[in-house]
Amino acid sequence: MLILLNGASSTGKSSIAKALQHLSEEPFLHIGVDTFWDMMPRHYVDAPRFESEEDKKTTSFPKVEGYPHNVFQAIPGVLKALLGAHLNVIMDDVICGDAERLRTYRSMFKAHTVYFIGVYCALDVLREREILRGDRRIGQGRAQLDRVHTPSRFYDLEVDTSTASPWHCAQLILDFISKNPPSPTFLNVKR
Repeated sequence: MLILLNGASSTGKSSIAKALQHLSEEPFLHIGVDTFWDMMPRHYVDAPRFESEEDKKTTSFPKVEGYPHNVFQAIPGVLKALLGAHLNVIMDDVICGDAERLRTYRSMFKAHTVYFIGVYCALDVLREREILRGDRRIGQGRAQLDRVHTPSRFYDLEVDTSTASPWHCAQLILDFISKNPPSPTFLNVKR
């Protein structure tokens, strides 16, 4: 089974994943976008990743290209290998727009149980978390919000970490899974 958590940076996806691991009777591996950033050599991670200085000032939205792009292209294959080994996985991701990765996920995971969960957070709470974390560009989450939750998203469930704790969100997810058999929701795309 794959629980795919999608939300902007600092919305609480990793905290929900840790709570899911603790609360679930089934074991789950947790992988996140940050896992892949952390595996890369520092000079790739720390290098400016913006299209222009103007983009850096206004959106704080990184453009991933070159080596990091190749790393992120490998994510679906890594997940498929883990699922193919009959391991349960929680993936926390930041899938923006009509992302190629989302299309790849939909194509590759047709034979697997996937729960696609939208993780939301109020903008003021998101900004506070970025400041407190100290490892995010201020405004990064804001820049991602509209791009992450687009009209083409069909979530099985949506949770809001500004109104519920990660623990409560994890329990909502597990309750939803126990009451709802896998559906083709994840495979549907608005055209």
